Amino acid sequence: MYSNRVIKYIKSTYGNGERYLVAALVICWVINAVASFMDWDVLYNLFSPITALCGISLMAVGISKVGKYWISGFYFLMGIFFWVISDSLVIVYSYFLPNNPYLVAIADALYLAPNYVFGIAIFMYMNSDFRKNERLALYISVVTIIIVGLYVIIGYAGYDFGLAYYTSDYGVSSVAYFIGVGFTGSMMLVHLLIRGLHDTNKAVKAILAALLIYNILEFRYGYYIALSMDPEAPALDVIYLSCVLAFALSFRDPSIND
Repeated sequence: MYSNRVIKYIKSTYGNGERYLVAALVICWVINAVASFMDWDVLYNLFSPITALCGISLMAVGISKVGKYWISGFYFLMGIFFWVISDSLVIVYSYFLPNNPYLVAIADALYLAPNYVFGIAIFMYMNSDFRKNERLALYISVVTIIIVGLYVIIGYAGYDFGLAYYTSDYGVSSVAYFIGVGFTGSMMLVHLLIRGLHDTNKAVKAILAALLIYNILEFRYGYYIALSMDPEAPALDVIYLSCVLAFALSFRDPSIND
C-alpha cells in the first residue's frame, strides 16, 4: 500500500529523466549508508560525492520549476556543490596524493562553506516568500545578527580557539564559523516565529528539519575541532547526506510553490 503511494507520488512529481535521477540518488545513498556502517572506507568515500552529485543534478534539472524560489534553490545547490568538491578532494588526498597538506587544508575549509551558503539560501527563500511587513521583521533580524556577530568577532579577535591550524592565527575564523551556524539557526527561528509550522508547506518543513539536523552536526563538528578532537565519523556522513537528499527532493516537491 505504502509502496504504491510512493510510486504514484514519483510518477506525478517527476518527469521520465528526473525519475532516473531520483532512483540514482536513493540507490547511491543506500550504498553509501551500507558502506559506512560496514566500514568499507573506499566505497563510502566514493559514493558520498556521487550521491551529492545526483542531488545537484536533480535540483539543476528542476530549478526552473520552482518559480520565485529559484534563487534560494540555486544557493542550496551551490552549498551541495561545495560538499561534492570537498568529498572529491578527500578521495584525492586519501588514495592518490596521500595526506597532501594543501589538499587537506582546502578540503577542510570547503567542508565549512555549505554552512554559510545554506544560511544565505534559507534567507533568500524567506525574502522571496514573506509579505512586505514580514520582510521588514526579517531584515531587522538579519541586521541584528550581523551586528552581534561582528561584535563577537572583534571582541574575540585576540584569542586562539584551536582552529588556527587551518584558518587564521587568532581563531577569528572559528568564531565566524560558529556565527554562521548561529545565523542559519536564527533564520529558522525567525521563520518559525513569523510563519509558524501551520502556515508552512510540507516541502519547506522538510527543508527546515534537514537544516536543523545539519546545523546541529555542524555545531558538533566545530566544537570537536576547537577541542582538537577528531570530528569525523562515517555514520554521521550518512546523516549529512540524508540532509542533502532532503534538500534536493524538497525543492522538486510541488508543494514548495503553495
